[in-house]
Amino acid sequence: MAIVEFRDVYLSYNSYHYVFESVNVKIPNIGITSVVANPGSGKTSFLKLIKGIIKPTRGRVIVMGSDISSADKLKLMNIHSLVSIHFQDTFLISNVDVYNNLALPLLYNTDLSQVEIDKEIDRILDIFDIKSIKYEMPFNLSPSQAKLVSLARAFLKSPRIILLDEPFSSLDSYYRARLMEIMEDFREVSKIIFTTSDSVFIGISDSVVSIVDTENGKEVFLQMG
Repeated sequence: MAIVEFRDVYLSYNSYHYVFESVNVKIPNIGITSVVANPGSGKTSFLKLIKGIIKPTRGRVIVMGSDISSADKLKLMNIHSLVSIHFQDTFLISNVDVYNNLALPLLYNTDLSQVEIDKEIDRILDIFDIKSIKYEMPFNLSPSQAKLVSLARAFLKSPRIILLDEPFSSLDSYYRARLMEIMEDFREVSKIIFTTSDSVFIGISDSVVSIVDTENGKEVFLQMG
C-alpha cells in the first residue's frame, strides 16, 4: 500500500520550464525511502509537493489516501499536522533558545499541557544527544548543533510522515551515524522520506526514488531495496 502517490504530476514555476513532467510513483507506507538526485534536480520540490506547501501544475498528489492537490484548507491542515518537514536551512528562531524553538510548535499546534511539552522536549533532546544545549541561543550553536535542533523539531511527537531535506549535510561523522540510528529507531512508527545527493546514505533505505536528468527531461522511478 502506498502512503504517497504521484499521479501524472507536472510541476512548473514558470511558463517555459517544467521541474517535473508526467511523474508517476508510489511510495510504500512502511520503512525509509530516500530520494536521490543531483543538486538542483527537484528533490526539495518533491518534498514540498508531499507536504502540500506547493501544488502540482497538473496531476494529483495523494498523501495517506487524500488528494492534497485539491484539498480544502481544513483537510490540508489535518494532513499538515501528520506530516513534518525539515529543510536544509535550519530556520531556527534567532531570538529564543533551543528549548523554545522546540516548544513553540507544540504550544501552538497541539493540545499538550506544559508538563507534557517539557517531557516531549526532554525525550527528543535525549534521543538526539543534545540535552546539554537545551537553553543555548541559536547564535551560540555550531552548524552541526543547529542542524540537529532543526532535525529534532521534525521528530517531535513522532509524526506519521517525516520529510527530511539533505539531513546529513553539515553534520560531523558522529552525528551522521547517530542520525542513521535515530531514523532506524523511528522506522516502525513514522514513514521517513529523505533526500540526498550522496548515494552513501541510501544503505538505510528500504526503497529509493531516483530523479534522473535525461535528454527528454527528468525520469522519476522507485526501486525497492
